[in-house]
Amino acid sequence: MKKAPKKALSLVTTCAMALSLANPLLIVAAENSSKNASAVVEQAASRATSSKCNLDSLSVDKYTLSPAFNPDVSDYTIEEGTYNSLKINAESENDDSTIKITYTNANGEEKKATSTGSVTKLKYGKNVIKITVTSPDGKENKTYTITAIRSARLGSIEVLANEKELNLSPEFKKDQYTYEATASNTKSVLVKAAAEMTSKYNTITVNGKILTDDGVSVDLTGQTTQVEVKIAGNAGLGATTYKVNVNQVQEASLNINCNPKDAIIRLINPEGKEVSGNGKYTELLSGKTYSLIVTKFGYVTKKQDITLKSGEQTVDINLEKAAANSLEQVASQWTNFRNSDENMGITNTKTPRNASEANLKWKVSPSGTTSWTDAASVMIEADDSIITMAGNNLYKLSKVDGHTIKKATMAGKPSFGYTPPIYAEGMIIVPLNGGLVQAFSAKTLEPLWTSEQIGSSSSQALSPIAYSDGYIYLGFWESETKDAQFACFSITDEDTTKTNETKYASWKFTQKGGFYWAGAYVGGSTVVVGTDDGDGGSEGTGHVYSLNKKTGDVVDSIDVVGDQRSSIAYDKTSGKIFFTTKAGYLYSMKLNSNGTFDKSSLLRSEKQVQCTSTPIVHNGRVYYGTGVLNGKGKMIVADATTLKTIYEVPLKGYPQASPLLSTAYEKSEGKVYIYVTYNELPGGIAVIEDAPGQTEAKVSELFDVPSDIQQYCIASPICDSNGTIYYKNDSSHIIAIENTKKSADVNITFDFDNGQEAVVKTVSEDEALDYTPEAPTKDGYVFVGWYKNIDDIKTEYKSGQKYTENTTYKAKYAHVQMIGAQARTIVNNNDKSGIRFKTKLYNDGDEIVTKGTLIIPANLLEKGQALTLDTPKVAISTAKVLYEQNKEENYVTYLGTIVSVPHTQFDRQMTASSFITYKDKAGNEYTVYAPYEEGSISINELLNGK
Repeated sequence: MKKAPKKALSLVTTCAMALSLANPLLIVAAENSSKNASAVVEQAASRATSSKCNLDSLSVDKYTLSPAFNPDVSDYTIEEGTYNSLKINAESENDDSTIKITYTNANGEEKKATSTGSVTKLKYGKNVIKITVTSPDGKENKTYTITAIRSARLGSIEVLANEKELNLSPEFKKDQYTYEATASNTKSVLVKAAAEMTSKYNTITVNGKILTDDGVSVDLTGQTTQVEVKIAGNAGLGATTYKVNVNQVQEASLNINCNPKDAIIRLINPEGKEVSGNGKYTELLSGKTYSLIVTKFGYVTKKQDITLKSGEQTVDINLEKAAANSLEQVASQWTNFRNSDENMGITNTKTPRNASEANLKWKVSPSGTTSWTDAASVMIEADDSIITMAGNNLYKLSKVDGHTIKKATMAGKPSFGYTPPIYAEGMIIVPLNGGLVQAFSAKTLEPLWTSEQIGSSSSQALSPIAYSDGYIYLGFWESETKDAQFACFSITDEDTTKTNETKYASWKFTQKGGFYWAGAYVGGSTVVVGTDDGDGGSEGTGHVYSLNKKTGDVVDSIDVVGDQRSSIAYDKTSGKIFFTTKAGYLYSMKLNSNGTFDKSSLLRSEKQVQCTSTPIVHNGRVYYGTGVLNGKGKMIVADATTLKTIYEVPLKGYPQASPLLSTAYEKSEGKVYIYVTYNELPGGIAVIEDAPGQTEAKVSELFDVPSDIQQYCIASPICDSNGTIYYKNDSSHIIAIENTKKSADVNITFDFDNGQEAVVKTVSEDEALDYTPEAPTKDGYVFVGWYKNIDDIKTEYKSGQKYTENTTYKAKYAHVQMIGAQARTIVNNNDKSGIRFKTKLYNDGDEIVTKGTLIIPANLLEKGQALTLDTPKVAISTAKVLYEQNKEENYVTYLGTIVSVPHTQFDRQMTASSFITYKDKAGNEYTVYAPYEEGSISINELLNGK
């Protein structure tokens, strides 16, 4: 600013707009010239008045005004573009003036610009943006305009022939304007299209005809017919034309015959899309090349290209058996995300109940970094080690101190590390970025195979892997609105000489929005999985599907509110599935035995803020996590029947991960303990105590997180058989929390005969006993089993059980013995004889329900195979002939009915076993078999007095 001359008369006015300051205007007149001073003051006053409503500058980010800005010019344009929004920059000449920027959006709503000058959701076609400057006293205003023409774009084009959508080549993109489509056996196609952005100002035409909701029919003429789809915006401006060349060819069909017959068939069209048909395909295109992929667990995949001719073709596929699985099978104490096929994170090991029992055993960053982008993944336990991924490496860590035992290079990185590997059939299988899955030997970490890429290179394997009967199932995700796949793979190592063989999917299922943290439940013949809602929000319509686990065909489906971002948990007791959605709901529904949904049983909880944790169902209660409005979080304990909240547990942050529940103290204390992480500092673990009838929260922090590893956390905790809890947070460290309360030793006694002889095994309290006691022998008796209570066979010993107290199992015997065989000539038939066997049965134990004898040629039994009522081709001889009754010793000897044998079979060895069905004192029925002690005998041997 210039200084006024000494004794000068000065008049200073300023003008600015709300968004910025302009330079003040200074007018000066000579002190000794009143006339001139008066004139200048008048001119200054006149200019000051007009400048109250003038802009000092006007511009649009990234675009050029035409003409160039001049305060005296009111109307401007910018070049046409595909912009959805624009940022307007305006400065006034007067500080006290105000600016208002207004426009009409694509919905026809009058809108004001944001505080930063942005105008959004502009119409296709003509948009007039008004910048109105109002004087400080509000009496005057001036309006500038910017006209912007937004180019219109389509969001989709569909071309249908005989109600079947044709494939566009290339795949539709809004900025791709020319396509090819191929049809057969049709005279016309139906064309449908939709704008990328819905607006009442849009107009779409197909070959000049206005598009309706039913589409526009276009007659095909000649070998190629061009279809023009034009979209225009407001005032008919911003028009864009898309062209589809529809080519006609002869129709073809294809039949695939497979050996084995239950192999899974995929047919892929020239555009890379799956063709439905399961081995029988019609309405295919002659002259086109299709890819055929045939898979089956235990076999080598067959992949070949087929160029079709017009008419019907048949292709025979014979799969070769893969080499037997020679991988070393290892023990695993936590095999997958939830450590169960039902996706319930429940353990019966004694985990630390509070901070006084918890100790930070170790903390390790496997990759050596503190960056969350290369942080360790959620882990599993296998081969007495912790298995995790970090960066491009797969790690096997010591459970003692966390050091790296082995590591291997993977084909990619995990997707943020929130999805764990799994253990199955001697393999560690890992989900990776880029739409990949890779398998390694669990023992050596040698790579075995890498999957084909599922989806695009930006596809992420974000959903937990499920395993069943030789196949894995997992979902992929690309964006909130893009298509992504759920895929099934056989895990067979098809070529044991290679470490980089390509594993092809057995089937793929495509869904808009994809699969994010959506773990599947596999049960019976189906796989149940949820999806995102397919739009940018979290409260659109998501889906839960039941898919045929061998083909991927939809068996049933339901719509749910929001992205479904938990694993599907299945409760065996109720037969229901439980899951949560990002919209804040817990759902439950009965799953029928055939994989369909009992939709009448569908329940939904009251709305929460967000839910992504997989629920746990135990003893009539559901445990799940949710966010709250202030950024904190809570666990909810709900009634499993009604889903109504029983009580809430406040946490330091949102528990986005899934909880761990221990039942180890349920018998002694009547309580369960729930462990959950939360996405807030310090990134620790909260432990919740719950019991039947409890209605108030009991929660505490499990341990003090050291300052060097305090970070946010959305990882689910796991545990091993020692009760040590493992988890990771965004510090990139894996953290092991051990239980400092040591278990006492307990004795497990196997009493052979009422204390006369016994074997004692000692294990730590709550330690699993992995032991199979030998079957004792006792003359005249058959060993039934080991029982805590010999009057109740439901108390039977099973290897792998855990114990909290000294326990004795007694040997239970049945007083029965097969003591001989007898051959009898059948009356009036010299060509036949019969055979029957003798049984001595005491009535000094459980109630006898039925008795009889089983007879079969010995060569029909495999070596070591027991003869039972379920044995094929067995002859059943009922006990009708009483040979001897001894009331003093309380036994009978009986002979079964004669089983006839042709004369030509008199040298054939026969074997037998008595069967007696008893009912114990608890009302349980069981069957005992007393085999023929000589092994086998023939008719001739019996007739000759052997």
